[in-house]
Amino acid sequence: MNISDMVKKTAGAAIAVTAAARVTRFVVTDDLGQWWIQEPAREFAARFDPRWDKYVDGLSCPYCVSFWATALVMGSGAVLRWNRAWQFGAGVWAASYVVGHVSSRLDSDDEDDDTIKFSGLPMSGIEMHFGDTSDGEDD
Repeated sequence: MNISDMVKKTAGAAIAVTAAARVTRFVVTDDLGQWWIQEPAREFAARFDPRWDKYVDGLSCPYCVSFWATALVMGSGAVLRWNRAWQFGAGVWAASYVVGHVSSRLDSDDEDDDTIKFSGLPMSGIEMHFGDTSDGEDD
């Protein structure tokens, strides 16, 4: 296998994984996923059989949904033989995930916020001591 083939396969895998992550986020977190997928599924379950509520609850589980999202992305790739139509569709979903993630990170920075952050996560409940802070009196 030459370098070009390795790059193509690695890029295809990255697109597939990122597209599956975006589909998962769409179903689990996004408002459109709530309106287009979760609410109709709840209504169907209520009409069809109330025991189906447990399956509908699985639509809010990223681990549960990611399996099916990955199966959808990989299955569509296999059916379309990884052609340009699949590359375009999966690429749009993958790029949407990356752009949305970067945009939310950029928009979440609040310059007035004095919270110390490490890797973008707030550090709370951490005490930092610099040198001897006692005033020489015993407690």
